[in-house]
Amino acid sequence: MLAMLLLCAASSVCAQYGFECTYVSQSSGYMEKAYRKEKKEIDPIMEKMLKAMSESKSVYRLVFSDGKVMFRKLEEGSVKNDLNYIYYDLATGTKVVQEECLGKTFIVEDTIAPIEWEIRNETRMIAGRLCTKAVKKGDTSEILVAWFSPETPLPIGPAGYGGLPGIIVQLDYMIESYVMQDDLKALEQAPALAPPDKGTKVTRAEMEEIKRSKRNNGAVPSGGFRIDFNNNN
Repeated sequence: MLAMLLLCAASSVCAQYGFECTYVSQSSGYMEKAYRKEKKEIDPIMEKMLKAMSESKSVYRLVFSDGKVMFRKLEEGSVKNDLNYIYYDLATGTKVVQEECLGKTFIVEDTIAPIEWEIRNETRMIAGRLCTKAVKKGDTSEILVAWFSPETPLPIGPAGYGGLPGIIVQLDYMIESYVMQDDLKALEQAPALAPPDKGTKVTRAEMEEIKRSKRNNGAVPSGGFRIDFNNNN
């Protein structure tokens, strides 16, 4: 059904070769609000950290063509977060993600996990587009919120999120917020979209173990999976 929606929408809203646009990723303010709600006074170290988060930004480029999507961090963007590159194919439902963690680059081959969205009766103008609010079903704290534009009925968006009846113009997820910065620019020729291939290939479960080890300040995750930090791939 998703593929049919894509094919129907692409013929009416996209140029022959597809389109591109840019997103800026920055702090959503979620952590700061939660912390200030819990603490009456914030120590100088935390205040400095919150300020650095609010000022840090990363720039991403999204390219859509022939049912495939590339979402990639630009070189001139800052390195605030770990996400470098996402490639996914809506027709096959496959996804490849390149992430940075513990000073290493990893490649995760995965599938597109469908999200059950709850579309709200709330609209907002973002980047010159009238957008409708959608929240992940059952998310009473609104940790994952998408603002999509029915004007461009393609089920895609930043950071690999999608599945709505319109392109996601703004995505707020926990501490991160991705906002479209310009209108869709038609491509003049077919782009060479390909999944990332530089990095150590791991499964999604292994990647989560690596992230847990990072949070625990360790280098070897539990469960017997060991990272070779002498490998620079």
